[in-house]
Amino acid sequence: MSVENAWNRQRLWSGLADAKAAELAAWRRRNLALVVVGAACGALAIQEQWFPRTATTVLGIVGAVVLALAAVVQSTRLNSQRVRDRVTARAASETTKSAVYRYLAGVPPYEGSDRDDALDAVMADVTQKASGLAGEVTLATSEPRPVPSISGVADYVTQRAQEQRSFHANRIAYHQRLESRWRFAQSAATVAAAVLSAVGGVLEGSDLSAWVGVATTVAAALAAHLASVQHGRIAASYGITVDDLDRLLDRFDAATASDADAAEFVARIEAVLAKQNDSWVATLAPQS
Repeated sequence: MSVENAWNRQRLWSGLADAKAAELAAWRRRNLALVVVGAACGALAIQEQWFPRTATTVLGIVGAVVLALAAVVQSTRLNSQRVRDRVTARAASETTKSAVYRYLAGVPPYEGSDRDDALDAVMADVTQKASGLAGEVTLATSEPRPVPSISGVADYVTQRAQEQRSFHANRIAYHQRLESRWRFAQSAATVAAAVLSAVGGVLEGSDLSAWVGVATTVAAALAAHLASVQHGRIAASYGITVDDLDRLLDRFDAATASDADAAEFVARIEAVLAKQNDSWVATLAPQS
């Protein structure tokens, strides 16, 4: 397989992974909204002092239907297979990208006349491991990009090693920010449940138990959402990757490096990125 075809395949895998990630994120938000709305409708349905019986009956039915829809979403749109497919597509994309960059840098196993055969072997292995998505990746779309203009290890340093270092560093703040926001929302719901429970126990004639249940349900739903997206663990793993890349970049000088030194540098950079990818896969992959 030519490097151009391998790069095009990588773009398709990346596009498929992005699409699956966006789909999962959208369904997680919808599921969270359904749980909150369903719990709120259930609480309103027992407030007979606020609404006529017809309204409370309707609210009860709506709440039950909405919660049933949430269960359907969880079993059909957020099941382990869909999460696994997203992880598989991203792993295929990153494995292919690594092979292409090593090929362009001209380091083992892509330094000889059989370099195309070596690349073809990697692509065949990727296809075999992600065979369950073969049909989807064929139909996937992605923004076209030219093959990286790398003609040696100096280009590799700037376009691969340093670019990946910057990417992971920038994403740390992004994931930490999302983790903080969701943690705050979860804490707020937990505090609300505690306050409502305390007020209900002090004020005579007040019946806030239903709203305590709503706040508790929301807190639990937010905790489940946090567990599924793993922003904190991803940010931590990105920090380790940045540190590892910094150490390798600080010790390498493309202008004075021998061919053996260059090959070792590229191998170590790709090992760091492969370790990061494996960590990411282990973090997000569903547990069997």
